[in-house]
Amino acid sequence: MFYGDLHQVRARNVSLYTPSTDAKIALGVSSTNQLMRGITDQEMSMVEFDPPPSPSPTQTFRQILPEPEADRLLFSFWDYSVEITRISEYAVEADGKARMARSSDIPMPAGPAFSRPSHGPDRRLIYREFAVTGELLVELANSGAGWTEVNRYLLNDLKGESSSFELDEASLSADGLRFVVIAGYTGMVSTTAAFYSDRATLSDRFTPLRLIANAPYAIQAPYLTEDCGRLYFSALGTVFYLE
Repeated sequence: MFYGDLHQVRARNVSLYTPSTDAKIALGVSSTNQLMRGITDQEMSMVEFDPPPSPSPTQTFRQILPEPEADRLLFSFWDYSVEITRISEYAVEADGKARMARSSDIPMPAGPAFSRPSHGPDRRLIYREFAVTGELLVELANSGAGWTEVNRYLLNDLKGESSSFELDEASLSADGLRFVVIAGYTGMVSTTAAFYSDRATLSDRFTPLRLIANAPYAIQAPYLTEDCGRLYFSALGTVFYLE
């Protein structure tokens, strides 16, 4: 799947690195949880917010999710007073500031970790849910009117070559047809590794996970470009990519 050539990006202390193939701009999140922006594979600078995404006293901040267009991002908060996850969307504008665009709520029994979303207009998210029937992977879609559920998967059906499955480190490709995830792997040693799943169309279901053999172990925050030509990931306080 990948040629295996390893390259280092100049951005330092950045994770959740999300480059845009078209715009040649990348978003990322610093080690101090600040949004960063810059030319793809170059140094990055901090983005200002208008207004800052401040949770209410009943909310717990969960994630910053840069989107693959590199001009939008999502913040998720868990509001324990009403048991919903609130997703706030910001647009990163030409002056470099991020401004609030819209906010939507997703009723659910816990505040899950979401994958990074796919590209619009029919954006997708996936998250892990714990249910009486077993652990599930839930897929949401958003065409502009809020997030709605479109698919559910039993987690055991998707584990494939992995020994465990977490969604804190998952990313959907820009077209929504692939996702990469960091999951447990038992080979010569027990560790974490990068895995891959795909499908032919958005109406199909994802296939079981397959190991990305050329990716190093114990990496973080994988991101697959739209043409599958590069796999970005964080390690050793910086960002790398395979192509």
